[in-house]
Amino acid sequence: MSLTDAPPTTDLAARVPAEALVDALRRLRSPVADAAAAIDRVRRLRPHADGLPRPGVGRTDERWAVLVEAGAGDLSVARLLEGHLDARAILDEADVEAPDAVLGVWAADPPHGRVEARRSPDGTWRLRGAKRFCSGASVVDAALVTAHAPDGYRLFLVDAGGWRADGSWVPAGMAASDTVDAVLEDAPAEPVGPPRWYLDRPGFAHGGVGVAAVWHGAAGGTRDAVRERLDADDDPVRLAALGAIEVEVGVVGALLAATARDIDADPGADHRELAHRIRAAAARAADRVLDLARDSVGAGLALGDPLHVRRAADLPVYLVQHHGTRDLAALGRIVSGGGRG
Repeated sequence: MSLTDAPPTTDLAARVPAEALVDALRRLRSPVADAAAAIDRVRRLRPHADGLPRPGVGRTDERWAVLVEAGAGDLSVARLLEGHLDARAILDEADVEAPDAVLGVWAADPPHGRVEARRSPDGTWRLRGAKRFCSGASVVDAALVTAHAPDGYRLFLVDAGGWRADGSWVPAGMAASDTVDAVLEDAPAEPVGPPRWYLDRPGFAHGGVGVAAVWHGAAGGTRDAVRERLDADDDPVRLAALGAIEVEVGVVGALLAATARDIDADPGADHRELAHRIRAAAARAADRVLDLARDSVGAGLALGDPLHVRRAADLPVYLVQHHGTRDLAALGRIVSGGGRG
């Protein structure tokens, strides 16, 4: 997935935002202190990030290379950057102009956190309810929010003045992602697409692969940390663990590159099978790589590597976004011919 592996017909000038963003992310691999520092880093990256094309327009490998590099750094920053990029891709797919802002996408819909949308007599939409698991709720400028409307499940663009952040993120991991509840009380909202458009559009699967790219980047960052602490004369058992890490990272990298090619070849197709497959593979590999890192280096990774210490705490929490057996069942249903999952 190297940015230098582009086909000869690719316009170099069009690739500059991705290359510049990868370079900037490599210079910013240090962990951040809190959500304010995380969002500040995203704002600094925005001049290049906003120039990235959405998946399916022929440069999906570049976009995911950016997310892989983000995942190798601070994962709270990666989570906020991935949400911003996904929001811009969604708005582009809907042919809606994106605001000059840092954006989030809040689409969790558990039974105990429901947002209702109602249309006012003047034709405007209003949202009411508590949205759960809203990354960047205290720091983003606007967000795409899913809600239940009388005519079906819809997506809305809401300005930060339309909600208040509520609660605190209890897990030790992903603390700087500012993932809390967003309480909306008669919040003005702009509809994005018709009912069910958010779930039924081709880009829904593409966005899911973007998250997998971040997980893959975290696995690669762990691999790099282990490599720095081992050499060819090291203990064979430790070297075997590094070899196993290399297999996990290499297999997912190849699958991610193949998925990018498939999406670019037919962007309007139903790619949910591809998305489920790469997400499951990336989540499993990232979890496995963390275990292998402990086997190969052990406590040595905690000495002098604050980024890995942060990653080891953040990544297991981030991976909860993959729903494990439930997502595997959805994949099984698709490949068995039972539906889209």
